[in-house]
Amino acid sequence: AVVSTQSGHYGRDHRLTLEANNRGSDEVRDPRNQYPPELLRRFEVYFTPPEHQKPLSIRQISADRIGTLVTVRGTVTRATEVKPAMTVATYTCDQCGAETYQPITGIQFNPIEMCPSKECQ
Repeated sequence: AVVSTQSGHYGRDHRLTLEANNRGSDEVRDPRNQYPPELLRRFEVYFTPPEHQKPLSIRQISADRIGTLVTVRGTVTRATEVKPAMTVATYTCDQCGAETYQPITGIQFNPIEMCPSKECQ
């Protein structure tokens, strides 16, 4: 089940409020500085196995289990470090304080080197 949380995200809400207070009513925000959709979604995901499903050993998992959730019982003997993938890079300009968001679609990306805001152009 995927449940959208209603509690919100304090950091995002705080930034939106500050931004609204600092920007004039007729001022339009640069599209490169808008919050990407990846930062506006907030979900909590819970997986619950069916009550009738028994835990399996690794040896019992076969090709017929592809695409299904399984419960596994065993002992971890070796683990590697988790390497998280960045989905959105956020930059803050040291000169004007503008925030710029860069969606990351692959493993490699080129970071933004110059501030795109009107104040720094």
